[in-house]
Parts: sequence; structure tokens; C-alpha cells
Amino acid sequence: MGWRISESHPHLDKELSLIIKGCCIRKSDFKSSNAPIPFPQSSSCFNFIFQEPKHNLYTRIKIKIKDHFNKTTYQPTPFPLPVQLLLFLWHNNDSEWRGDCPECSKHRKGSIFGIGSGGLLSVGGIIGHCVFCHKRYFYFIGGGIVTVREHLEYSLRDTNIRVYNLKFGGCFRGEKEPVYYYLKKLGYTELPHEKWLGIKTSSAAEMSIKTKDGGSVSLTLQGTQP
Repeated sequence: MGWRISESHPHLDKELSLIIKGCCIRKSDFKSSNAPIPFPQSSSCFNFIFQEPKHNLYTRIKIKIKDHFNKTTYQPTPFPLPVQLLLFLWHNNDSEWRGDCPECSKHRKGSIFGIGSGGLLSVGGIIGHCVFCHKRYFYFIGGGIVTVREHLEYSLRDTNIRVYNLKFGGCFRGEKEPVYYYLKKLGYTELPHEKWLGIKTSSAAEMSIKTKDGGSVSLTLQGTQP
């Protein structure tokens, strides 16, 4: 169906365009980083974990015995959508996470970059951002949040990152500071003003229920991968 303008995010976000460009320019530095660096977003209904390394039977038995006597078990550490994962999706030719902007595609190809995904019961897709017109777009995948999760998991099949939790009616927010200061440390200068760090954005996946008195109640459900 292609990318369509997102009515839920009408204002232009020039600052995020600078961050996306910086991530692409310093792609090799992000890939060489061992720690996941969160991408600044409020539109990912999923968080992630690194897949446990595959061991042979002998090693697995040793780990089980050690855990038994130490009374410990492996506990994954979830993290929000990382830049490293987005770079993989943006530069994967089979991925829908990079596309042509309806307004800019006549002159510039591939200017939309996916920055999050999720959905509700019957609507789901990818939120994208154009680095030239600075507008937000939506790529409809079909089905609801479960379908989007399955679609994302398939895209990650050749990586060591896996979807862990999902939020229905909410997001796993990625803060701005980590990627901002990482790019600054690398010597990248085309960054937003530091005032941008203090501007909080509302969730693109938030769901609320109106009450009789005219107010609203936020509804968020969280589920863990089996």
C-alpha cells in the first residue's frame, strides 16, 4: 500500500532528520558498539533482547548445573528499539523500513526511514520519517499488533536480536540523550540544539478511554514473548 501521511503526528520534526542522517553517516561506529544504543522515538510497541548464544549439549549441561548450585537463572535485559537494529532494517533491500516519500520521491528516493512499529487489534504497521520534508508517515502492514510482531520477527531472523515484550496501547520509549551524546562523542556536528533533548513527545501508540466527566483514562497492556 506504500507510505501514507500520518495524521496523528502533524508537526515537522527537523531535529529527528538530523539524528537519522547522523546515524547513517556514522553507521560503522554504531555497528562496532557492543551496547545497544536506543533510537529516540515514542512509536515502538516492542522492546528487544539479544538472543542467547547457542551452545553444544555439553556446555548447556554445564550451565544448567552451575545455575542450579548458584540458584541463578539467565535473565535477559530488554532494551528499547536500538539504532543498530534500525540500521540493519534501513539497509536491507527486503525490508519495508525504508521507502519513498509521496511528496519527495520525484527528486529523492528512499527518504523515509522507519522509526517504530506496532498497532492495535486490527490496525498495524510501521511509523516512518522523511528526512527531507520532515513529515511523519505510516506503512500499513495489515492485521493488528500480533501480525506486526510476526512481520518484525521474520525481518530479524538473521540477526542476534529478538522481540521480547509488546505493549498494547503504549510504547517502549527511546530517550534522546544516548544517541545524541554518542554522535557528539564521535565528532558529528550536524546535531539539533541541546534544547531538543528537553522536549518530550507523546506516544504514537497511546490508547485512552473517555470517561463520563469528560476526562480520559490511558489503557496500556503489556505482554511477554513466550
